[in-house]
Amino acid sequence: MLQVENGLKNNPDPVDDFFRLCSRVIDCCPLPFQQSALVTPIFQCALLACTLDHREANSSIMKFFCNLLKWGRSNNYRLSECKSLVVEIAQQNGEALVMNLVHASVFCLHSYMLPDVAEVLTELKAVVTGEQMESYLKTALDALPRKNSGGYVTATQLQLDEFCNTVMRATAPKSLTVALKTFTRLFR
Repeated sequence: MLQVENGLKNNPDPVDDFFRLCSRVIDCCPLPFQQSALVTPIFQCALLACTLDHREANSSIMKFFCNLLKWGRSNNYRLSECKSLVVEIAQQNGEALVMNLVHASVFCLHSYMLPDVAEVLTELKAVVTGEQMESYLKTALDALPRKNSGGYVTATQLQLDEFCNTVMRATAPKSLTVALKTFTRLFR
């Protein structure tokens, strides 16, 4: 059902239910989930699904990312074994995550969905190094089109750099949300 073309988009309710379930499993038993061979395919499915413009499904996907990434924070002492597993997942998939989140924010998601994206970016910043995050972000920004279909410039290099600097300096999801909303307006 979900593996066919447009399967995720055409079935947002099962997507919502699945990622809610995954978030609950992470909350209840994070170590077995993170040690499971299924964590990578589930994460990759979430990467594909983060462009869904269905409010509840997208919220569940972003909550899944946040719940997983929270276990990789340096100040998480409840289960120290989880930190290294989450850091590894973040390093393997961080670039794709940032790429998909930026692309989804600019081209797919409604502005009211951007606070959830900002939370995921904030959690990822707490897990990976600043250099890694900046590299992921620059790669994602470089992949965006410089001109729209009418031939007009969407965002200048100065605007891209300003957005990157704002994201890197942001310490709270609220400031990231404002930056995302301002940035996505350039492409709409």
